[in-house]
Amino acid sequence: MTSDVLHRALNGHDRRLLSITAVVSMTEFEHALEEPAYDLIVTEVKLGWGDIRQLLAQIKQTWPNCPVLLYTAVTTAAPIAACFKLGATDYLRKPQPDKLVRAVKQTLDAPVAHPKAQFEALHELFEMAISLSGTFEPAVLMQKLFTHIDRLFAPNTFIAVFYDPLSDTQDQTDGETEGEVEIALALVNGQPIETLPVGLRLPLAQAGITGWLIRHQQPILIQDMATTPPPVPIRPVITQSPRTWLGTPLLVGQRVVGAISVQSFTPGAFSDSDRQLIETLATFVALAVDNAILFQREARRRLGAEALVSLATTIIQDNDLSTILTHIIQAVVKFMPDISNCRISLLDEEMTTLTLLQSWTRPDETETDAQRHAPLITSKEFPLAQASIAQRAIATRQPVVVPDLRQEQSLTEHTQEAAARGLRSMLYVPMQNHGRVLGILHINVNHRTRRFSEHEINLCQSIANYGLVALQNARLRQGEQTQLNLNHTLREVGSLLTSEYALDEVYERIFDLLAKVIQYDMVTIQLYDREQKGLFLAAVRGFDDTALVGDVVSTLGFDYVRQIMESGQPYRMIADTQLAEDWVDVPGFTAIRSTINCLLRIKDRVIGILNVDNWEPNAYTEESARIVLAFANQAAIALENARLYDELQQRINELSIINQVTMVSTKALYLDELLTQTTAVLSAQRFPAYVGFYLLDEVDRYYIPHPSFHTAENFPAPTRIPIQSDHPLAVAGRQHQIQIHDPQPDLQNLLSTQVSLPLLIENKALGLMTIGLVNDGHHLTDNDRYFLQTLVAQLSTAVQRTNLYEDAQFYAAQLADKVYQRTAELQAEKDRTQTILDTAGEGIFFIDPNGKILYANNAITTQSGYLVNELIGQSLYTFYQHPQTAATLATLRKHIETRQEWRGEIDNLHRDGSLYTVSVNMTPLADSLSQHTGFVIVQADISHLKEVERLKSDFVSNVSHELRTPLTNIKTYLTLLRRGKPEKAPRYLNVLDHETERLARLIQDLLDLSRLDTESTVMALQPTPLTAVVEEILPLLIAQAEAKEQTFTWEAPPTTLTTLADMIHLPQSIHRLALNAIAYTPQGGHITLSAGQEESTDQVYFRIRDNGLGLSEEDRQHLFERFFRGTAAHQTREPGTGLGLAISQEIVNRHQGHITADNNPDQGATFTIWLPAHPA
Repeated sequence: MTSDVLHRALNGHDRRLLSITAVVSMTEFEHALEEPAYDLIVTEVKLGWGDIRQLLAQIKQTWPNCPVLLYTAVTTAAPIAACFKLGATDYLRKPQPDKLVRAVKQTLDAPVAHPKAQFEALHELFEMAISLSGTFEPAVLMQKLFTHIDRLFAPNTFIAVFYDPLSDTQDQTDGETEGEVEIALALVNGQPIETLPVGLRLPLAQAGITGWLIRHQQPILIQDMATTPPPVPIRPVITQSPRTWLGTPLLVGQRVVGAISVQSFTPGAFSDSDRQLIETLATFVALAVDNAILFQREARRRLGAEALVSLATTIIQDNDLSTILTHIIQAVVKFMPDISNCRISLLDEEMTTLTLLQSWTRPDETETDAQRHAPLITSKEFPLAQASIAQRAIATRQPVVVPDLRQEQSLTEHTQEAAARGLRSMLYVPMQNHGRVLGILHINVNHRTRRFSEHEINLCQSIANYGLVALQNARLRQGEQTQLNLNHTLREVGSLLTSEYALDEVYERIFDLLAKVIQYDMVTIQLYDREQKGLFLAAVRGFDDTALVGDVVSTLGFDYVRQIMESGQPYRMIADTQLAEDWVDVPGFTAIRSTINCLLRIKDRVIGILNVDNWEPNAYTEESARIVLAFANQAAIALENARLYDELQQRINELSIINQVTMVSTKALYLDELLTQTTAVLSAQRFPAYVGFYLLDEVDRYYIPHPSFHTAENFPAPTRIPIQSDHPLAVAGRQHQIQIHDPQPDLQNLLSTQVSLPLLIENKALGLMTIGLVNDGHHLTDNDRYFLQTLVAQLSTAVQRTNLYEDAQFYAAQLADKVYQRTAELQAEKDRTQTILDTAGEGIFFIDPNGKILYANNAITTQSGYLVNELIGQSLYTFYQHPQTAATLATLRKHIETRQEWRGEIDNLHRDGSLYTVSVNMTPLADSLSQHTGFVIVQADISHLKEVERLKSDFVSNVSHELRTPLTNIKTYLTLLRRGKPEKAPRYLNVLDHETERLARLIQDLLDLSRLDTESTVMALQPTPLTAVVEEILPLLIAQAEAKEQTFTWEAPPTTLTTLADMIHLPQSIHRLALNAIAYTPQGGHITLSAGQEESTDQVYFRIRDNGLGLSEEDRQHLFERFFRGTAAHQTREPGTGLGLAISQEIVNRHQGHITADNNPDQGATFTIWLPAHPA
């Protein structure tokens, strides 16, 4: 830089300028330090950064208030920021001479800024340079930039854009630069401007002042836009118009990378120093934006490469067309996420039609929007002639880029309509293989223009070519799989030839197999009826109204067959019924959009037609039709074979029906049975909808429907028919011949045909049979008529036979009644016998000759404890298992083996281990042929008899003993009285009184016990307080205790407790228990009588507790047995009968109570009488 260039900046200024040009050492600078002051120091930096730091430090020390202007070729932000931090006032990077002169003038003319404000601005610039230098994400970069801009300028509006010159190599030195700007950030008062969203791209001509900044590559400051108009018109983007505008381009060298501008709603809000500041700031921002763009571009290149690698890896391993197409589109969308729509379509062999394979639309666009902004291909198949851009891509075999569809010329009408609906930018990439275009990759953008870079175009071309190869391979593999599937399916259809499926099952099986080779929504099989010379509906799937389909088939079906046969082709395929001239629109079938109609042939004979329908247009191709044709050829053979088999089965079924009716007629003895069973057979096996019989009434005026008449659900009930009417049934009866006629009026919507046949007996119609055929396309054949006539002839004979059997029926009924009565009697007798056996008190066994138990009644369970089902099948010798019965069992076994009667007694073990004794009576059994069949064993449990016998023996022994003792004493003392000394007579008389009283007491106890046993004593139970029960006996007990020097205590209950008591017998029971306690308690002992109620129960008690000798465990088991006297009685030699406790227990039992006996924990025993409580 020459010094004269610098001095031009001083023209008109009385200023001193120090110019340090190309400083290479500090020595050259030392001479300048001798000057006292400078107004501006301008230096070009070529030193190392260490020397620059020293140079700037020396300048600031020598001339602290002098501005310093640096200019250099350095382009990185960090060293430049260091210069400002060390004191540089301004900075220019590789300026042209004029630009340097302009910068010097502006620096000299600028007012001196406040040192503090200048320092803060420089500090903010330094912070911004550091912040932006490490940021490569454009969105983050713009947010950081706005933070610093807001601190430096506090604007109302901030706008930043990136510039795309449309070519990476385009020269921008002239003023006619073209290209697009992309909104990087647009804010008003810190909030996004809705009309300038981030990413919006605008042609430079539409960018207003921002475009002017980029075109002219210089900053602009408009202090008041109300008085100073902008250099170019601007369009309002916010409601309030800015008054002050400050902006600058972002330059990297001479290359524009964008622009930034700030606006204020206040006039004069920005000064020239702000302009210098934003121009300086733009230097750092341009570097950061350029680095971010380069980083983003490189990232996109890496992303594209990764997408290609991922796509190639994925699709080469996949055989599914849909999956491959999805991966192709995902690769495009991943690389260009801002596009609106991506589609893949293939050319047909004639290269006249594009077939859409897959489509993607941005998720944030609703279906309506997607349709409204639809790209060119809007249906599955589309004529290439209407797609001008696709034609261009196919013709040139190069990608076609349309940045703005509205600027294109020579568009087809369809393309123009798409542009009017919002389609703006397009990239159509041909999918090629070996130079041949086979399809198109469509990329569309709605509502905005978009540039596609060369890298994006190349990547999409690579994706398209990779995808095409994968699609072709997948199609080949899919075609092979389709052919294999078709071959396998055809083999399965062929297997139907040897199957025994019914015809309806064959239809369903064919439909299932057809679904394996082609997708359909409705399918019909229509067969040719040779007798009716037309088609009828044999089977349908996918349509609910079968009757409607049947009507259409019978009306139009044969016309379709004739058209196909006349065309010379075995099938007809209609891709879109709405566009086909020979398609007949039928109400109810408008949903059919695609159809394939294949003739069903057996050699050269057409037996019907197979129709395959789809609700979607263009669902089928010629390849689809050929698949269906191959299927139809195989299915025709299977159908014919099934039809023949069905006819054979029908003949067999008819013969079976005739056979069943024959069997019914031979077994039926009366007419109702014959007609009812015949109707059941016919309705179940041949005529499920409508079949039955009419019979003449008694006066031959009407045909009356028989009660067995069968009709399907919702059918009207049959009514009587006058025999002289014109009704077809009456005509059949009069003419004595079959009548095939239309259904009667109330059946016309339910039946297609009605057949009436007379039942003739001796040339007189005694009744009619009528059947109805439903609307299933089946017609009455000659075979059907022959079958019906044969059936009616047989039935007529059967009806005549029933008339001959009427008398026999009467006698047979009488005989049946007698048989029934006798059977009932036998059954009753059997039931009585069974009841006797089940309820018998004796146990009864039936055993076989080997001793195995065949039957046991319930009494056996009662006796042994074993359940009946546990005994059945067991050996009798196992049942009788007591060891002591071995000898008896040996005798029993011998009698069983010799088939002899036996009687005896056997001791056996109960299931619980106890012993019981039975009396056994075994008697042999024989059948009507005197063959031995086993034995009946009756066993009675005599355990209680044995016990009674033992008690009787004990009783006799005890009574004998008890009577012998007092009688012996009486006899002795009577002898002494007669022979003894007279002075001893009084003592002898006392002994005689005592023994007599003892004898009387014994006899009284025996009488009391006897009365209680025979229940001749009636208890007079009355509600009685517990205290009243013991009132009379208490003084006696106390006196008897005191006589033995014992204490007797009565503990009354705290509240009034009541029970039902007999006031004669209950006190007697308590008295006996208390006397026992007194008797077996030693002298000085204590007896307590208490009464009360057990807590939380409904039982009251009387309790006698003593501290006497207590009870042994053996005694407790026999306490209440008659004449039993325990260990204590024998030890104390206390006199007694052994009946007191037995009498007490019997009395308490008659009061619905019981007695318990327990030892006390310390000493003595406690007897408790438990009685039911009674409300007081």
